[in-house]
Amino acid sequence: MNEQRTSIVDILNRLYAAEMHTLLPRLGDLSISASRRNPRQAVVLRQLAQESKEHREWLIEAIESNRGSVLPVSMDIQSAALHYVSASAVLPQLERNLEQLLAEYAEASRHRWLDSATLDIFSRISRRYEASLDQVRQSAGQLQQSS
Repeated sequence: MNEQRTSIVDILNRLYAAEMHTLLPRLGDLSISASRRNPRQAVVLRQLAQESKEHREWLIEAIESNRGSVLPVSMDIQSAALHYVSASAVLPQLERNLEQLLAEYAEASRHRWLDSATLDIFSRISRRYEASLDQVRQSAGQLQQSS
């Protein structure tokens, strides 16, 4: 594998690890109760869980297409004990996680030598996370208004 591919794989693995160290990989397994005033919260969180899974799959495919190997990563240990939670309990953490991931993708995108396929993946993921962050913020704002 040439030096550029090795560097691309390193960045992709770093982003994959960043994704795994958030609440997002566990989100689909949680039993989340939504506010009666805003039942859409549950839909938003399920959609975010599905999109996050797709993003991790895209990163894995990109790593493998660059002839790399996905490095083993443990999931976020702080979220291991979560099983039954309210949307109001996870929305602040998800907001922070999305902000952190967007910063990670922006930083990774600054490398001028990245190929267009990798930049396209970063761009697609960032756009989706920006939209998700807006939805999470709206849901959090609605929770604050109803309290």
